[in-house]
Amino acid sequence: MDAFEKKIAEALERDAAEQFEKMGADQSLIGMMIGGFQGQLMWLKVIMSFIMLIGLVGAVFCTIRFFQADELRGMMSWGFGSFMLMFIVSFLKLFLWLEMERNAVVREVKRVEIQIASMSNRMSA
Repeated sequence: MDAFEKKIAEALERDAAEQFEKMGADQSLIGMMIGGFQGQLMWLKVIMSFIMLIGLVGAVFCTIRFFQADELRGMMSWGFGSFMLMFIVSFLKLFLWLEMERNAVVREVKRVEIQIASMSNRMSA
């Protein structure tokens, strides 16, 4: 925690300071990825990750078969399969990445809410 966050934690009440500490500092990329598998949509994210893994394996298989194909029709079929599977994997990965970013924004908004609540309590007292 840097000096600015320490000042904020000192300024907050005890309950608000505990909530602030639970949110923690900025997370690393791996921490954000792990944190993305929490909450109400955890089951959906697990299924999407499983589909991404299957899609990636399928795309690798299609790519290998593409290079082994002798005819143009076979090459086009395997190439299209590889392209579509990678397209699906890319969109699923984009969705999960946007969910990670949404969680980071929500965490920052909660920090601001705690700070505003603490300031309004001090001003009214």
